Amino acid sequence: MSDETRPVGPAERGSAAAARARELQQRRVDLGAGKPCTPETARSAQERAELAYDRAARAHLAASVGHHRAAMAHVRAAEVHERAIAQGFGDIEEHRRAAADHRRAAKENDIASVISAREANADFNAKKTQPQRKNVRDARNR
Repeated sequence: MSDETRPVGPAERGSAAAARARELQQRRVDLGAGKPCTPETARSAQERAELAYDRAARAHLAASVGHHRAAMAHVRAAEVHERAIAQGFGDIEEHRRAAADHRRAAKENDIASVISAREANADFNAKKTQPQRKNVRDARNR
């Protein structure tokens, strides 16, 4: 996993959110004072949009990893119940039901993991194409 696609930790997300909140507060003050939009504020907005794609992609990637780990935990739990059945330990029907429940939950988490991974890829790809869309807009405005 590259640095670009590695999920961001909670401390980094918190720091980034606090910095963004300060920037938004300052922008509200500027707008309230009648300060117009400048090329710099437009560039900043574009950069923020690109960062939003990045944050969304990293969040989807982290969700995908979490769903995968949950699926593996359910598979292991199902295997424990199946071993208990094989060894004749406890209520066989209860173990069968629990194993089936864990297998079902594992499949659901596998599906959620794939969906989150696709969303992460879509976000990373959208971020990569963002400058191209800007260039198309610039060409139309000429």
